Amino acid sequence: MLKKSANNFAARWDGYAVFAPALQKSYAEFTQKPKRQVREGKTPGGLSPRDLDFLNAKSALWHHPFALFSAGQYDASLIKPANAVSARDRSKTTIIGDSGGYQIGTGTLKEVQRWGNVRRPDEIMDLWRNASSREKIVRWLDAYCDYAMTIDIPLWTKTESKSKGTPFSRLSFEQDLQLTYENLKYITENSGRTGRKAKWLNVLHGLNDHEGTEAAWYARVKDFEFEGWAFASDTGVKGGITSLLRRLKRMQEDGQLDNKEWLHFLGLSKIKPAVILTAIQRGLQQSCAPSIQISYDSASASINGGQNEDAFVPKQFTNDEKTWTFSTAKFPNSEVIAQSKVTLPFPYLSSPLAKHVSLNDMNYQAGIQYRNKFDTLSSQLLINHNLYVSCQRLAEANDLIFHPTMQAHQSVPAKLLNAVGVVERVLVEEHWESLLSANADLLDSVGR
Repeated sequence: MLKKSANNFAARWDGYAVFAPALQKSYAEFTQKPKRQVREGKTPGGLSPRDLDFLNAKSALWHHPFALFSAGQYDASLIKPANAVSARDRSKTTIIGDSGGYQIGTGTLKEVQRWGNVRRPDEIMDLWRNASSREKIVRWLDAYCDYAMTIDIPLWTKTESKSKGTPFSRLSFEQDLQLTYENLKYITENSGRTGRKAKWLNVLHGLNDHEGTEAAWYARVKDFEFEGWAFASDTGVKGGITSLLRRLKRMQEDGQLDNKEWLHFLGLSKIKPAVILTAIQRGLQQSCAPSIQISYDSASASINGGQNEDAFVPKQFTNDEKTWTFSTAKFPNSEVIAQSKVTLPFPYLSSPLAKHVSLNDMNYQAGIQYRNKFDTLSSQLLINHNLYVSCQRLAEANDLIFHPTMQAHQSVPAKLLNAVGVVERVLVEEHWESLLSANADLLDSVGR
């Protein structure tokens, strides 16, 4: 590896809701490959695969100490081969473990794949109760994660096309909730039995409808004592900021946030709602949970870079709301570049990759036999760039609003500044309902 980079995000998140990029298994494993196995050791700019490991504070590119990683990517309770998560320095990093709800709900969890022809809900429930997956997931999360989602049977299996025809789509809401309740009991009784013990985040689900699914779910699971909460489906930002604040106030009144350590919001890939989460964290710290930390995750950087070959484009924040978004552009990929004898610079000079990687290096596979000029290293480099831009823009957005010496409110939309102030007041004030109702349209507009 080259000399350690100065691009270190470890302290940038102090006082803010933190971004935990959703790591993909292929990327995490690539970071631990020996250099000799990548392009025969002739990597651009002297980079090693380990420099792509942003969890490693010694990376020559950049360091970010948070990530989300899913047990659903594994069929065993051990990570093999080694990857960025299993090789990390636990004293300098925080891993939030996803319990595989996506894989459970879509039927792609290996054990669940074998149940495709089972139609009767009672049989599906019995199969889950006797499955080895639950034990493996708990052991995996205990072994590798600091905080972990409890194992939920997600409600979106009833509404989203990606779950059509899968085993758990055949269960009712009540059956989903019953299995989730049994999972919570299992975690309470079995977590930590093999050594390490994760801190657990009780997953909340609900569909933003008239049927009261969120209230029923919350009532059933709220009495389990865990270290925090995770907000999935419509219980989080997706269901609207106004609804989220009402939910949090109800939890406050129930004492369910008192001295909790961590709240996590699943699948949040927008800048304005991420800033709102910092305002929520500040409000909760003032009112009921002085040390609480909020986090959120997104897989957009990896999906755009790895599947779509789109690059996240760095740009300047202004008071125009349109600049408070992530912009993407198709990364140049052509035979002309691959064959060029002229060194072409990396397109985004603010990226740490720009010092080490050229456009030619990205278009590695020259020749008409290669339709795509990217190889595996090219894809992983682009993912790394996207992850960096995500962290940089989210941290800068928080600085512009909250950092006492860096505030630049001329670069912040007035609507967003107003919403941040309302959020903190709602969570702190005892008589909050009229304030929330009067600002419902404002809050929900910035949360979109």
